[in-house]
Amino acid sequence: MMTAKTSSPYTLGGAESTTGTSDDFIRSTAVSSSLSPEKDPDDNSHVKRPMNAFMVWAQSARRKLADQYPDLHNAELSKTLGKLWRMLSESDKRPYIKESERLRMIHKKQHPEYKYRPKKEKSTDCDSALIPLL
Repeated sequence: MMTAKTSSPYTLGGAESTTGTSDDFIRSTAVSSSLSPEKDPDDNSHVKRPMNAFMVWAQSARRKLADQYPDLHNAELSKTLGKLWRMLSESDKRPYIKESERLRMIHKKQHPEYKYRPKKEKSTDCDSALIPLL
């Protein structure tokens, strides 16, 4: 039978980690999949944005938290990760900020003409559906 830990349930990333340095952690958790080469260079497929510092940290922290609490719903997991990130000190965040800057520079070299252009939301004309036809 597995027993629950009595320590704080939120012990991820940052200063809590006692094994290795934060640089070792980043090197071991940095994922190149977000910067993987596209299947066809001539294809005008969607280019993903580079991960920001929170996303770099949350990628591994999400796995750890999900392993600790397998019954936790993904929305609740996301809220918890946001709270944990805000609780980290600037010095704890610094390695993830550096890693995100490194990923951004790689992204810039791989996609020099990339410009973030969010898609406009399609407006739904709900009001016209409510007006009866005369």
